[in-house]
Amino acid sequence: MADLRLFFSLDLPARLKEALSRYQRTLPRSLFRPLKPENLHITLAFLGDTPEEEVPHLSRLLMDLPLPSRLVLTAGRPLALPSLSRISVLTLKVGNPGGGLEDLASSLREALLDTGHSFDPKPFKAHLTLAYLHRSLSPGEREEAREIILSLPPFRFGRFSPESITLMQSTLTPAGSIFTPLATRSFGEEA
Repeated sequence: MADLRLFFSLDLPARLKEALSRYQRTLPRSLFRPLKPENLHITLAFLGDTPEEEVPHLSRLLMDLPLPSRLVLTAGRPLALPSLSRISVLTLKVGNPGGGLEDLASSLREALLDTGHSFDPKPFKAHLTLAYLHRSLSPGEREEAREIILSLPPFRFGRFSPESITLMQSTLTPAGSIFTPLATRSFGEEA
């Protein structure tokens, strides 16, 4: 069996994806490669290449994970990752005024560790990826992208609640990633 590129993510409401798509249109395509609206999400844990036979175990882990009945989130100021001096990704900082997001990410990561599944160990930083910088940019173009990010207004949408959490497969193609849901659980759904 093959390895699959996997991650767990929060699924976003359609209205939010539409608003994010409008915000992305302000970015020059010569510098930025925006995610397709259907691919917009919040990553909770990136597993990377995982044996395909692990999918049923990870699906069960998702179904057994203690979930809050609802999360209330906000998306606001633009954030360059890993940093402004070494930008590769344009994101929006995600806020959690009602709490619960950090606990959910921690519970998921603990469950993964307890069951022997590896994932990217970087600390969880709540963000929503909007676009990637083109890899072939010159130093001058990278500086232009940095200036654009610094001048972007905060994203204004108000509060939103993710609809579900999904175990997602990411297939890399020359035209961009294709995301395929492998298991989904709605908030408020009993374990």
